[in-house]
Amino acid sequence: MKQIVAVLKAARNNKGKPLMIIANTIPGKGVDFMENKYEWHGKPPKEDEAQLAIEEIHAHEVQERGDWITAHNKFKPIHK
Repeated sequence: MKQIVAVLKAARNNKGKPLMIIANTIPGKGVDFMENKYEWHGKPPKEDEAQLAIEEIHAHEVQERGDWITAHNKFKPIHK
């Protein structure tokens, strides 16, 4: 994410000419059954698949940044 923010900040200086930013990403990153599987592009997961994906992503987030989702949900947000 730091690289993306840095590129976007640098892009602000681009005036009067076209600009393209290419992001080399990994499709489905963080979800075992979706990662690097291009057939998931544009295809919504079924409800049970979506729940499994959310759980896997949350587990990765907890490892990277701590359990911010649980802390956030204590405030009872109106969105989910």
